[in-house]
Amino acid sequence: MLAHLYAAILAQATNLGPTAMARSSGLSYDQVAHATAWYLRDDTLIPAIDTVVNHHHRLPASRHWGDGTFSSSDGQRFPVAVKALNAGALPRYFGFGRGLTVLSSVTDHYATFGTKVIPTRVRRACSRSTRSSPSGTGTASWPSPSTPPTPTASPTSSSAPTTWSA
Repeated sequence: MLAHLYAAILAQATNLGPTAMARSSGLSYDQVAHATAWYLRDDTLIPAIDTVVNHHHRLPASRHWGDGTFSSSDGQRFPVAVKALNAGALPRYFGFGRGLTVLSSVTDHYATFGTKVIPTRVRRACSRSTRSSPSGTGTASWPSPSTPPTPTASPTSSSAPTTWSA
């Protein structure tokens, strides 16, 4: 069963999808699709990503890149050939077509802590917060679309990244 989960994670991480992963791994499509549906959900992935980012933040080598108080967000625009409710028209990038923007947020430790698909017409920066608790677990949320994020506090020690709020 663990091989099914690894295949599902790898299929999503490499953008192969369950069909190509099943062909290349020797597993059936049903096995990979079942693991994807049951284990790769927002309520399981967000805590897992927070754990990885918080662990990365505590590594000694991370201090060489910064103290974890800064992040950067950037959007990449992609044309969409199928009908999608959140795809927008933006002639500058897509001509007569429609497209989406994938917004990624990266800490100054080079750890990606948030990726979100937004309509192309939206022109704003947003960042997902990563808050470290004393137990080392993190919580994260995206700010509302109407307000840009603002830093609320700098960490007093180098063990926690800056908290952002909307």
